[in-house]
Amino acid sequence: MPLGIFNQWACSRLQVLSQTLDVQGLMDLFADWMTSQRWNDMKQLFELWVMSLDNNGKPNRPDVSLYNHYLRANLMLGA
Repeated sequence: MPLGIFNQWACSRLQVLSQTLDVQGLMDLFADWMTSQRWNDMKQLFELWVMSLDNNGKPNRPDVSLYNHYLRANLMLGA
């Protein structure tokens, strides 16, 4: 499988997740990804999720724990 196709698939998967997950779902997913050290995926998903709307059509609002996961992902990536 060419790498470009994989990147497109991964990006579209993250977009779908950002539009369907609530705060608790995102926290659960981040807990799984932390154990496998998927820092880049965590960072990208958080950024997409914050820009997305929730089920009521309002912008998603991260809580402190969710934002701390985002900061940890940036730290682990060396940002």
